Amino acid sequence: MFKLDVSPTYEWPVKFTLIDAKGRKQGHTITLIFRRIEREEMIDMNIADESVSQRTGAEVIEADLDYLLTFVDGWKDVEIGGDSTFNRDNLRKLLNGVPSIHRMISEAFIESANGGYQRKN
Repeated sequence: MFKLDVSPTYEWPVKFTLIDAKGRKQGHTITLIFRRIEREEMIDMNIADESVSQRTGAEVIEADLDYLLTFVDGWKDVEIGGDSTFNRDNLRKLLNGVPSIHRMISEAFIESANGGYQRKN
């Protein structure tokens, strides 16, 4: 028998790579706490993004934060300058410090919402 799990949040790993000072790839995994989003909300969130060429870097980051905070509720295994608190400022620091993390978080959320199946390009 299938029973729908309607918990408001769930944990999901996000994997990414950074290059260290010696030019070596360093793989990392953080755990994010995603808010469970209904399909209608997901469809609404998939509105085409306005051109980034018309916005400053700070405006793009603010838009990224607004978007991510619609479904990211917290984190584990993350420390930003000695602070492990999940908040908008620390998420901004993560986005600025790891340029690819916005895409990795978005893809991880979509994968998790699809039952763990990765999207094909």
